Amino acid sequence: MIPFKKTFFISTAIDYPSSKPHLGHAYEKISTDIIARFRRLQGFDVHFSTGTDEHGIKMQRSAGRAGKAPQQFVDEMSLHFKELCERLGISYDDFIRTTEQRHTKAVLAIYKAVKKRGDIYKGTYTGNYCVECETFYTETEAPDRQCPTHKKNLEEVKEESYFFRMGRYQKRLVAHIKKNKDFIVPESRRNEILSRLEEPLHDLSISRTTFKWGIPLPDDKRHVMYVWFDALVNYLSSIGYPEKRYKKYWPAVHVIGKDIAWHHTVIWGSILLSAGIPLPKTVLVHGFVNVGGEKMSKSRGTVIDPVHIKKKYSSDYLRFFLAREIPFGEDGDFSEDALIDRVNNELIANYGNLFYRATHFAKANFGGAVPSAKHGNDERYIAQLMKKTKKNAEKHMEQYRIDLALKEILSLAGEVNKYFQKKKPWDADKKDAATCIYTSLNALRTITLLLQPYVPEAASKALKALGVKSSKWSDIDIFALKPGTNIDAVILFKKIDEEEISRKDELSETQSVLSKGGKYVKFEDFQRMDMRIGTVLDVKDHPNADKLFLVKVDIGGEVRQLVVGLKGIGYTKEQLLGKQVVVLTNLEPAKLRGEVSEGMLLACDDGTLLTPEKKVKDGIKIR
Repeated sequence: MIPFKKTFFISTAIDYPSSKPHLGHAYEKISTDIIARFRRLQGFDVHFSTGTDEHGIKMQRSAGRAGKAPQQFVDEMSLHFKELCERLGISYDDFIRTTEQRHTKAVLAIYKAVKKRGDIYKGTYTGNYCVECETFYTETEAPDRQCPTHKKNLEEVKEESYFFRMGRYQKRLVAHIKKNKDFIVPESRRNEILSRLEEPLHDLSISRTTFKWGIPLPDDKRHVMYVWFDALVNYLSSIGYPEKRYKKYWPAVHVIGKDIAWHHTVIWGSILLSAGIPLPKTVLVHGFVNVGGEKMSKSRGTVIDPVHIKKKYSSDYLRFFLAREIPFGEDGDFSEDALIDRVNNELIANYGNLFYRATHFAKANFGGAVPSAKHGNDERYIAQLMKKTKKNAEKHMEQYRIDLALKEILSLAGEVNKYFQKKKPWDADKKDAATCIYTSLNALRTITLLLQPYVPEAASKALKALGVKSSKWSDIDIFALKPGTNIDAVILFKKIDEEEISRKDELSETQSVLSKGGKYVKFEDFQRMDMRIGTVLDVKDHPNADKLFLVKVDIGGEVRQLVVGLKGIGYTKEQLLGKQVVVLTNLEPAKLRGEVSEGMLLACDDGTLLTPEKKVKDGIKIR
């Protein structure tokens, strides 16, 4: 086992609030939250920090494009990241912002310590710079003068700058990385950093004069702090640095994306060595969440809004899917089809159904109380599995493999399902049925407690139903539910209905065009919608969905196929045929359950179609 002290500090990277958060931000926060919750379950005093990185030229330019002062802009944008945490059940202890006074105080203390060490000097810097990631790249790192991460042209920068003698710490860093295999996880990222450190490590430019949105240097106000010298200190300012109380939680585990591994290991490591502060315990590097095999991109329209996904499915479903689907440390792919499959067939069919069957049987046959039991070989086998599952889950979490720990927990649920089916309490005599329910309910307690970091909302409901008010790590894997404990029968999850989701998508897409998420829209927004009258020429049942129609509509010489969710809510095929309808025509074609939809019918919330008062020419535009 990795030796942890009783306190445990874990952090996400702090996010640039230049635009709203995407699914990649959600994945990092969810993964970190799962680890933090698991450590609390084990009895650790956890400090979990997240936040926003609000200085630098990127933020200054983003504020300018929005027509706002930088402070106003970051105040507003930071709220989106706080909202993301709230919606996803992220149990952070601190949300740190780099524009806070406590952070400025910590940055200036680090600058003073590094300068006192003789590691800061003035010079002139010339280099190729990416504004998006606030990073300089050498010719070796970017031979085509494009940022290797953002694929954008680098800007040539030449200016007076203060430098940090980062090269002085190359040998110490390499020695530390080689000696401490847990410093950079996974091993593949560790090897990448070591490979880069085979080249000479250059000193780091740590100040700018070409913009003003940053922390001024205390000894030269013409310069502001380079964002990476500023931002990385957030991990210390979150725990009270420069006051000595920061030592209660330091060193930390940093959870970060692979694109900033260098910054968190080499740049941050060098700064800490210079300042005389121990290096982080672990820099835990995760991969990207891709869509269709490609990194999410605004320009390609593949950025996914996690708040929208949460509204559509629930935070527990999204948390479960991302933890289950993506091997931690590797890239993973997101698709709603995969989410539906994992949730319906693994979370609900395996754990959720077992929970309801066992609690409902106890409610109906044992007065809503845990019955007494006798133990045989089958029950002893389940007891052994409970202990094995806890041990293996702990082992995987010590290696930060949240995906493997979850797989282990689900495996126990599967075994208890088999036990329940084998014992058939509905056909058994009273004593055998009581033993089955007693054993199943106790196993469900273990499963639920271990699942709590992954699906906190459902687990909270389940533990309440089981009458579990508190627990210790030492008793998680035992038969702790005593006979006579009052329980309740609850349905923890609702199976995802794909037809219902398709209808919600259709309605949501219409509403987003009409309202853009606000109470009012500008007239020019309304003008961008191309709504035309069309006549329904043909109506067929959707081959892959019971509640959808395939409708062909003539919108003035052009026939479009639409997938519509009107089946069974007021319209038959005969009623739709020949009807004139209103069609939103300038939506991108989309596949709904395998069939292309080339527009959208407009209807009221109750399903009533919008139609012209009298027959008009097909294709006529609504103004």
